[in-house]
Amino acid sequence: MFEEKTYKKLLAKCMSYAPNGIDTSEGSVMYDVAAPLCMLLAEAYADLSLLNEQVKIPTMTGEYLSAKAEEYNVKINSATPWIYKYVYEGGDVCAGDRFFADGYYYTINAIDEDGGLYLECETAGTAVPKLAVGTRVIPAYTIPGLTLSQAGEVFRYPTDDDTDEEIRSNLQEALAQPSENANVAQVKKWAKDFEISGGIKPIKASIVYACSVYDEKINVVIKNIPNNVLIFLNVDDNYDESEVVEEFQEYIDPDRLGFGEGKGVIGTIYNVYPLITLPVTLSAKLYLKRSVFGANVDTAEIKDTITRKLNKYFDDLVDGSSGDYVYIYVDNLKSEIQSITGISNCENLSICNGHKNIKIAIFKRPHIVSADDINIDVVIQEVNPDDFEEYSAK
Repeated sequence: MFEEKTYKKLLAKCMSYAPNGIDTSEGSVMYDVAAPLCMLLAEAYADLSLLNEQVKIPTMTGEYLSAKAEEYNVKINSATPWIYKYVYEGGDVCAGDRFFADGYYYTINAIDEDGGLYLECETAGTAVPKLAVGTRVIPAYTIPGLTLSQAGEVFRYPTDDDTDEEIRSNLQEALAQPSENANVAQVKKWAKDFEISGGIKPIKASIVYACSVYDEKINVVIKNIPNNVLIFLNVDDNYDESEVVEEFQEYIDPDRLGFGEGKGVIGTIYNVYPLITLPVTLSAKLYLKRSVFGANVDTAEIKDTITRKLNKYFDDLVDGSSGDYVYIYVDNLKSEIQSITGISNCENLSICNGHKNIKIAIFKRPHIVSADDINIDVVIQEVNPDDFEEYSAK
């Protein structure tokens, strides 16, 4: 707004008001009097420009954005640390004891009902590397009698501080929707904000159908059923899908009776499901580089690699889709397969016994269940240098 109010332009404008015959050159009385004032004015305009940016939600940042979010009761998530189950033998380990592993300090932060202990990293955030099960954790101070001290299974995964973009998105979403109106957007917000023990939000996204139920026998969504809301949850892979679905069902409508005993409104039945896994089969002819795979190709290893690669691709498709369908293009699958080191070409690719592109309802997750669902014919290629002529531009 005040980009034109620079020191040089303010000074030039000030000098232009000088009467005829008055010396305005650098070092003159007029110049020396006006210059400091123009500098102060330029600084004031710069502050006003910054303030102008910080009063508008699309451009505000930092503490200004956080203050605006708090004004509308938008929760700002702070970074959380890794928490592991602690495995030990001997010694008297108590809450507050410190340990060291892989460059970071950990503290015993809690003891459960069964006497189990939990290790919490003193540094929050996802930048801290994960400890493998069985990693030795060394006491910061000697604990007499301690013969075994290891990190166990992950109890809680870490998260980072909300970025300005995340805070802004949550704030704009809160302002765009009336509070607690129980429409589709509100139900999605309930799912997004849902927390399990430890303040973790395990639901990446949700698909919500109003006036609908799901027929598990024929695997179809049946619409135009009044007073029913159907919810499919896309749960983070780090958490047990069935447990999260069960807990969210308990949270929104415990008995699926619509009595209003949960978050949902009275008179509406909420049915919660995980995304439905849709088995995918593939067949293809692959051309492999001998220099990478050798003469004796391990097809099982190749199929395992393709399975992991494409399942990640399918998961990313589902996570990034916002319409009613997920679209799978044969050419894109070929590109994914050909990006694997050593595979030079992929031909005759068929998906689910067909060679055409397919679309899948958004509440279903395409997934290659096992490597046995992939059928490949392998051709070993050996590059002959005589087949190529060096080219240099003239």
